[in-house]
Amino acid sequence: MIQFAQPIYLWALTGLAIPIGIHLLSRKEGKVVKMGSLRHLRETSTQQFKGVKLNELLLLALRCLLIILFVSMLAGFQWIDKGAKRWVLVERGLENKQQIKSIFDSLVSDGYVWRWLQSGFPSREQAKMKDLNYWEIISELKNEDIASVIVFSRSKIKNFGGFRAAMPPKVTWITIPAEPSQFVLQAVQKDNQLLVRRGFASSDKIYFETEAVNSLPDSIEINSARKINIKIVTDESHTQDTQIIRASLIAIQGSIPVELLINEIPPTQNITSSDWIIWLTDSSAPNFDSLKSIVLMPQSYGGLISQKNSNQWIITKRLTIDMARKSNFTLQLASLILADPSLARKLEHYDSRALPDPLILSGKDKALTLEAGLLPKSPNLYLVLLFLSLLLTERIIAYARKQ
Repeated sequence: MIQFAQPIYLWALTGLAIPIGIHLLSRKEGKVVKMGSLRHLRETSTQQFKGVKLNELLLLALRCLLIILFVSMLAGFQWIDKGAKRWVLVERGLENKQQIKSIFDSLVSDGYVWRWLQSGFPSREQAKMKDLNYWEIISELKNEDIASVIVFSRSKIKNFGGFRAAMPPKVTWITIPAEPSQFVLQAVQKDNQLLVRRGFASSDKIYFETEAVNSLPDSIEINSARKINIKIVTDESHTQDTQIIRASLIAIQGSIPVELLINEIPPTQNITSSDWIIWLTDSSAPNFDSLKSIVLMPQSYGGLISQKNSNQWIITKRLTIDMARKSNFTLQLASLILADPSLARKLEHYDSRALPDPLILSGKDKALTLEAGLLPKSPNLYLVLLFLSLLLTERIIAYARKQ
């Protein structure tokens, strides 16, 4: 069965009129030679004249065929075996979208079998709600004896977990971006103000804004501002590090509805219970057991903040204003001390950022073209070779005939 991936390019076949028109307009009339008498002329064979006509028609046919082949390549000409297995995999939530529902119906009418984009690829009637992991699904597709797979997916970043899988050539992956949305992440009562943390999510970004409001619907839960106790252990030799961290904490408190209780203490003072310990001295940090800590430990490798174990992170370089700005130190610090599992789960629900298609397809495995005993279904390579061969033949004949 012949199929075109981009049939709109078939309009370019109207270009066939160009070589036909050139052929008709460039027909040469015989040269008129004035003769005094016809008695010295002899009748000659017209075979040579017929040969000229034949060669001109051959050139016309070659040029028309070249245009047909070129347009076919643009239109994505494919030969598909009707008996081969073909699937269209659809992620849940996309099946009823009007702008692509007609595409699904067209593919099904062309012989594609509808399956859900889930592990095991269940049919429409057998599907159960499961967590998505796109890399695992791509790995499963590599082992399926199937000729062609067209995937319609949200391609959400959060669903690409584990090791990257190479995309088989038989898979066409189409990302349908999620529509932009707004949501209330949290509502907080702080300093006699009602603060709302709003989120704005789209397929390429997610960001937040905090605003003061007078009232909220009853469906939105209002909580007290979260209090986080932070002790900064420092000395005079680390004044600049302390100033930068304090400035970062103040910036965090000013933009996010949270109350940070910051205390600076010398390393000689006993440390009582605290949510976070930030250790900024040259002396070795004690074992804080279950307390979460950030320890200044200059070294030549790693990012500015690296995790050492489940409860301890290290700052790998002495802090400067320029370094803190370039590395987004304030954001890194905020992501650590403000971590909240309940908010993280809520945020994950609304996070619709999609992984760009070039990153999804960058691991495409070219060596799998003949996998599962299937011949390549796209004849583009053969079309290119045929096109080049005919072009060379046309040029040789045109040069010989001076056409």
